[in-house]
Amino acid sequence: MAVILLAPRRWTLPAGSLTFLLTANAGLMYVIGVDYSGENWPVLLAALAGGLVGDVLLVRLRPSMDRTNALHAFAFTLPFLTSVLYFVALILSGRIVWRVHMWLGASFLAGVTELGLSLLLTPPAIPAE
Repeated sequence: MAVILLAPRRWTLPAGSLTFLLTANAGLMYVIGVDYSGENWPVLLAALAGGLVGDVLLVRLRPSMDRTNALHAFAFTLPFLTSVLYFVALILSGRIVWRVHMWLGASFLAGVTELGLSLLLTPPAIPAE
């Protein structure tokens, strides 16, 4: 997520880039995960859905260094929703049996962590004396 947050600082990300990044990352982790049973495939669908949500957010919010409120909203919302989709995929596949407070709290912390990184990336201006 930190790489995704730093990218708008240098480039304008094209539509589909977040879908590619998140799905490719999940796909590579799936391949090296040595899960030959094929039981974790719902995680790939969650990553694809998270990437599509990220692309929609990227187009709608247009986060940039000039639009810091949009950048902060993007920084919280993308990891939060991606984590929620990941946990929902694990719950539906029967791979995890956490209560709602655990997986929703972990998703919230993912969003807050990235929000903190976005605040470090765009500090407020120092007031003139």
